[in-house]
Amino acid sequence: MNEGWNISAIFYELSYSKLMHDIDGYTIGFLANAGKLKGSRILDAGAGTGNIDFKLVDAGADKVVAVENNPAMLWRLNSKRKKKQEYEDKIHIVDKDMYEGVFDEIANGRFDVQLFRRCLYGSEDKVKHLLSQSYENLSDDGIIFIVHPEADKEKYFDNGFGGVALSHVLKWHISNFGSKTMIDYKRYTQGQLEALCKESCPDSLIEFYSPIRPAYNILTISKR
Repeated sequence: MNEGWNISAIFYELSYSKLMHDIDGYTIGFLANAGKLKGSRILDAGAGTGNIDFKLVDAGADKVVAVENNPAMLWRLNSKRKKKQEYEDKIHIVDKDMYEGVFDEIANGRFDVQLFRRCLYGSEDKVKHLLSQSYENLSDDGIIFIVHPEADKEKYFDNGFGGVALSHVLKWHISNFGSKTMIDYKRYTQGQLEALCKESCPDSLIEFYSPIRPAYNILTISKR
């Protein structure tokens, strides 16, 4: 997904298992309460190993487009997808860079839900362009759901047992081949993230929610 990110899928799942479980649970619960699951067409940008995608299908999503290009992540995603015919039918995997994959998919039709969870990295100009184009694509009653790391170190260290994602402490991950690779992480304070979203999606309704953990900002963008 991100340039320079060749983290192994097993390392990823072990390192972030509790964090991903919390984020997945909050995401599913929120979308269910908002009536955004049954029959929805969902875009998952930077899908990783796809744990959320299977849960979305189980919860009633009609189609999930998972954008991911890390070979290790794709191997895990594909192997789990093959375990159930419904997953093969409803989960479409796009093996492309996150930005390229999202732009290609939103050009092919509107989405009811777009998930950007821990993936708005790169320059601010790239992120603004991504959100702007994604917002233009959104169905009239659709939402963009964002979970992204908080820049305030006091918040992400005050996270409880097992709550500090390694990415907040270390800038290196172990690649598939045993070498260290640097991650291009970009974190925002809640104020910075709100300003970025307002500029990218003018006249939109932006709402923040209580974070799963202080280290993460959670918000939605929808059309008024």
